[in-house]
Amino acid sequence: MTLVGYVVTQFDPGDSLEGKYHRLTMADLEPVEWSWYGYKHNDHLPDAHVTTAYRVGERGQQAARERRIDDQDTFKLGLPLGQITTAFALQHGVNWYELSLETNASNIHANKLYDLMHYREDPDVPPEDIVRPTLHRAGEIINGHAVYFDEEQGRNMVRDKRLYKRYDPMGIRTVRKHIIRHSIDN
Repeated sequence: MTLVGYVVTQFDPGDSLEGKYHRLTMADLEPVEWSWYGYKHNDHLPDAHVTTAYRVGERGQQAARERRIDDQDTFKLGLPLGQITTAFALQHGVNWYELSLETNASNIHANKLYDLMHYREDPDVPPEDIVRPTLHRAGEIINGHAVYFDEEQGRNMVRDKRLYKRYDPMGIRTVRKHIIRHSIDN
């Protein structure tokens, strides 16, 4: 299942859309965010049979910045999209403990969003050291690692950590594991 968020691009900012929605066509819209969930087992997380992803493009990030009222406003366009996608999956029979996602430690903004959406790293699954492609320039530092050009790959690469997160709406899994560990230790 895929969800896409759009912004209206063909109207002047001061022009009211009231009463004009029926005249909108796809040419008037620009996709700015998208998400999906689907049945794909996560080999790193037991019981995680559904994976999910959320993306907000540059235009969507710009729209979120424009929507913010002041420096204290932390509106994130991806948050409502992620919440809708998660809710849709749950409404359509996915158990909360089956939802998971993967991300890189260097993706700081996405990780903050995932925290707000209650996706947590599983304490039993350590981050995985990886080398991945990047659009950043050689010499830039990402998460303490320098970007370098790999001649064999023909592109810039960087060391990172792959994080495996599962949906944990109320800290249930974390609390349950703590209780189980505590009873085993005693």
